[in-house]
Amino acid sequence: MKAVSGRIVTLDAMRGLAVIGILGMNAVSFGLPEAGYYNLAAAGSCSALDWMVGIFAEVFLDQKVMGLFSLLFGAGVLMFADRAEVAGRAVLALCLWRYTLLFGIGVLHSLLWDGDILVIYAVCAPLVLMLRRLRANALLICGTAIFLLAAIVAFMVQQTLPVSGEGLGKYWFVAGPPMAGSVELFLLIDFFTRSLGLMLIGAALYRSGFLTAERSDREYRKAGVLGLLVGVPLAALGLGIHAASNFAPDVALIGTIPNTLATVPMTIAYAALVVLWCQRTSGWWLTPVSAVGRMAMTNYIMQSVFGIGLLRYALADDMLTRSDLVVFVIAVWALQLVLSSVWLRHFKQGPLEWLWRCATDRCWRPLRRHAFASAAAAKSVIMVAMGLTIVLATGCANHGAGDGMQLERSEFQAGGSTLSGVLARPVATEHFGVVVFVHGDGPVTADHDGGYRPIWAAIARAGYAPLSWDKPGVGESSGNWLSQSMTARAEEVGHAIDAIVRDVRIDKHRVALFGASQGGWVIPLVVAHHKPEFFIAVSPAINWLRQSRFQTERALDTHKASSEVRLQVQVAQERGLALLNRGAWYAEHQRWHKRLPPDVRPYFDQMSAARYHFVVLNYMADATAKINELKGIPTLLMQGGQHVLVDVDETAATYIDVLGDCLYLRCYADANHSLIRAELTECPSCLWITAITNPINLFPQRMSTDIERFVRSRQWANPKRNLVC
Repeated sequence: MKAVSGRIVTLDAMRGLAVIGILGMNAVSFGLPEAGYYNLAAAGSCSALDWMVGIFAEVFLDQKVMGLFSLLFGAGVLMFADRAEVAGRAVLALCLWRYTLLFGIGVLHSLLWDGDILVIYAVCAPLVLMLRRLRANALLICGTAIFLLAAIVAFMVQQTLPVSGEGLGKYWFVAGPPMAGSVELFLLIDFFTRSLGLMLIGAALYRSGFLTAERSDREYRKAGVLGLLVGVPLAALGLGIHAASNFAPDVALIGTIPNTLATVPMTIAYAALVVLWCQRTSGWWLTPVSAVGRMAMTNYIMQSVFGIGLLRYALADDMLTRSDLVVFVIAVWALQLVLSSVWLRHFKQGPLEWLWRCATDRCWRPLRRHAFASAAAAKSVIMVAMGLTIVLATGCANHGAGDGMQLERSEFQAGGSTLSGVLARPVATEHFGVVVFVHGDGPVTADHDGGYRPIWAAIARAGYAPLSWDKPGVGESSGNWLSQSMTARAEEVGHAIDAIVRDVRIDKHRVALFGASQGGWVIPLVVAHHKPEFFIAVSPAINWLRQSRFQTERALDTHKASSEVRLQVQVAQERGLALLNRGAWYAEHQRWHKRLPPDVRPYFDQMSAARYHFVVLNYMADATAKINELKGIPTLLMQGGQHVLVDVDETAATYIDVLGDCLYLRCYADANHSLIRAELTECPSCLWITAITNPINLFPQRMSTDIERFVRSRQWANPKRNLVC
């Protein structure tokens, strides 16, 4: 399918989609630590949305968009050589000069960003040129054979690495040492063989007419469907290997093999689908995408300039996540789609494409499309570019703006684990107190999948820096939270306090605690050794066994269970408790759960072995007596009225009895255990949208104000008492 100008529209559209798609992966390199590019669990995956973004990119973009680029570059090598030969020019000398220039452009680009692909393309191009006389089938066989070397080398290098992953370095670990020579060699060979292999495959597809829309619709549909049917499961398998091992280093390279093998069928499928798309559409979608493709080099370099400038430097102090990067990617897409279309209305080529062509031909060629397209055209392009750039820069620079805090990475050692955390320091002061966060149950990240951020902002506005960290084995922390007792968790908090007060900016006399749910058992143990300035408690638990019975009773009430079922549940509870009391093995728990009557089983979770071990360690947790450690410590107790996990009446009564006038109680009738507005929990899509667009609206309207007022009151001689419900 050709345009009037003689350009092949399908190739322009493919190139445009490749440029657009490759930013989805390059943005990870721009904004996250190096390990975050190869290891989804290493960095940037702080919420369910982050994981969704990462999984989608891993399956549908990683290697595939670069593969599409490589296909098209291989086709472009043949196309340029064929046209030079028809024009009677010295093909070999001209091509070598052209790719020498490309090598130079790539070297300059690599000074900005070490992920450049132009250098490797310039090195591979002469090899493709040497083989251009081969038939399409021969090119396809050569390309496939070379491409498969990447998978073989990955397997071989993995065998040379210890199970601990020593040698992987920053390839797999954020805080790791430099990569071993064997891993660096693997990356070089992997990059080279995948690029050269796909270039030869692209040359074969060009020779056969596949890329130029010269085959039947049936062939393109077949290639698209089969390519995705084969490729997507393979790519998912690679991700599954990593996930099943909890992203263990002993499968770091082996897990890439299925994804590598998926690249060829999926890349060909993408090419086929683009051809079908081009044959069935025109106008406002096809034109801007093709314009991006016609300015591929300019747009590719522009992406690096924006990515490095904004993500790596302007936002260097922010802890970006994968969902944050989506905002950047969409903004750059909008900029390039509009700017490319406007530019090509007035000019024949993109600026870098024009310079490359002039240098190749060693003569100046006209750039303007029309003689009158001079000052006015240039002005319109510059104005559009400046306007969109300002919008992009403002949007990215405002990431986290207005919340009065600056996020900093923090790391400390505890219980043999390296724990990765966040210090959200207030920007309004150079010296500040710190509020140490103690999580509830579950695999909680430092910011609780973004849920803590509105709370952090309220605390930061009051002049304190929240300190929080990924639980052991979660996010970037090592260890395993399921192996911890409440005492071990309290010791972990103590290590965090000891580490953070060494920061000269922090007033060691202004250390406070924030505890949620299960933190209600941990905080009293901490207070025995570290007296806080104040304590903020969110739905704290008192007694594990009574809490468990309360949860079961609420579930029975919700399902309007009959008296017979209630009796059966009570009997099952007692038998389950008997197993715990005698330290029964996990296999006995499994048999007990399997024998539960069908009407009773839904009220009891089938625990994993690790979870069962965690319950055995902690089921006797009881804070009733230990809460006395909190006497005299100003405490803000916040609870939700829509509660099914903790008996809020018992908690309130216990805290009032111990703390008396030192207790500030806030009850939010429309909130649940996590203080999330109950109406949102009934609408998962509403909850998801709110969490993304405006997370402060997850909570009751006055909660943030209550926290800020309470924290500020600690700095007054006579604390206000009017916060009691």
